[in-house]
Amino acid sequence: MKRLCAILLSGSLLAGCSYAPAYSQYQGPNIATGTGGTCKQVRGLDVWNSGTPPRKYRILGMMSSQGGSHSDIDFEVEQIAKAARQKGADAIILMSTENRLAGINLYSGRFEHSPTVQALLIQYL
Repeated sequence: MKRLCAILLSGSLLAGCSYAPAYSQYQGPNIATGTGGTCKQVRGLDVWNSGTPPRKYRILGMMSSQGGSHSDIDFEVEQIAKAARQKGADAIILMSTENRLAGINLYSGRFEHSPTVQALLIQYL
């Protein structure tokens, strides 16, 4: 019985560690036409890091992800891309990427940074 309780407790703790970027659904007119820019592929999703797609698209919402001191901007973009695919997005447009100072690691003496990424989720039309 104690063993079963220990297994269930550890399973619930691991499930609580799952991570999902914050999502806000877009309200209002959501059809736009972009002008072009630079794009790369991340997890099979177009990531527009400069500009917008040169075609019509529908805005689904905004997603933001903030990492800890052991994360970086590329990892946070990957997390948003993974979650955006689950929301039905074909692409994301990076709105802001920021690497803020989180503090100083007293053990190593190095500065710790906390990356924050905000992206617009879109579907191509």
